[in-house]
Formats: sequence, C-alpha cells, structure tokens
Amino acid sequence: MSTLRVDNLRGQTADGTNRYIVQVVNGSSSGARTQSTSTSYADITGMSVTITPLYSTSKVFIVANFPDTFVTNTNSANSLYLKCVRNIDGGSFSDVCLISDRQGLTTPTAQEFMCSMSYSFLDSPSTTGVCIYKCQLKSFNTNQVNVGQQSAGLVNITAMEIAQ
Repeated sequence: MSTLRVDNLRGQTADGTNRYIVQVVNGSSSGARTQSTSTSYADITGMSVTITPLYSTSKVFIVANFPDTFVTNTNSANSLYLKCVRNIDGGSFSDVCLISDRQGLTTPTAQEFMCSMSYSFLDSPSTTGVCIYKCQLKSFNTNQVNVGQQSAGLVNITAMEIAQ
C-alpha cells in the first residue's frame, strides 16, 4: 500500500511569471476561396473562430493563415486590405487589428500579384463572454482580390487563451 503526502497542493495558476495556455480553438475551411471586388470589407470564408475566455484577465493570441492571397488589376493599381474584427457577447463587430493595407500592385497594367501570408497578434478582450474573431478583406479600387486556394487550400484562424 502506498501513501502520498504533500504539504501544499496547487493547481494551474498564472501568477504573472507562470503563464500558460488555457485553451486553443481553431476555425478553418479546406478549399475555401473568397473573391471580392468590393471596396467595403467582406468576411473571408473559413476565417472565423469563437472562444470564451475562462478568465477576464486572459489575453487571446490570434494566428491567421492566408494561403494564395492574390490581387489582380486591369487598368489601374490595386491593393488588398485585410483586417480582423471581434464581437463580444453578440454585440457589434469592432476592429482589433489591421493586418494588411495596400498589399499588392502599384502599376496600372494588367497583372496579378500572389503570396501567402500569416499574421499573429495578441488581444486583450477583458471578458469571460463569447468572443468571435473573424478576418475580412476588401479591394482598393474594385479590381478582384482573393484569399484561399482554388483547390485544396486551407485558410485558418486559431485563437489561444493565455492566462495572465
């Protein structure tokens, strides 16, 4: 027979120096492709994640991956704008991070610009309410912008709660 004796038993805590990841939530869509010619922001398919922080003091670390992001232009320069917005407990969405402004083509000839991008940032929602993060895109001048591969691409956004 075994006996376990302890003087002090302590659970997981974040005491300012011992931070830890509380939870990880991922949102993704395989084969998703979002195209837009709008100069107003539109949601990117598959780029949404919902997380409910356990602690109001936690930070939320967001990582977003944008495969095969490309910009086309016909007779004027064009650029792709990307941003992340957040909604808490069903309220209105508000900007939390401008990811890319003016990523693209600056010459007025017919061409395409393609790249893959990843972006990360640390948010402080200061709540234990439901937080929805999503990424959006828009075109600079109504020429087509795209995020996601045409075939088996995987756009994704990951939210990690980090106890403070």
